[in-house]
Amino acid sequence: MTIDWTLLWHMNGHGPYVWATYGVATLLIVAEAGALWHRRRALRTGYPSTSEGRRP
Repeated sequence: MTIDWTLLWHMNGHGPYVWATYGVATLLIVAEAGALWHRRRALRTGYPSTSEGRRP
């Protein structure tokens, strides 16, 4: 059994939508990890994070 890589990338014409969705999901996961890292760092150093500074 062999994999036809062209069919995998093309996905019957829906490949760009599928791969763009995977890319957006990956980007959002990385952004969330960065936001959590920033928040954790701010809590450790005692500086308020961006969201805490915006409270009325």
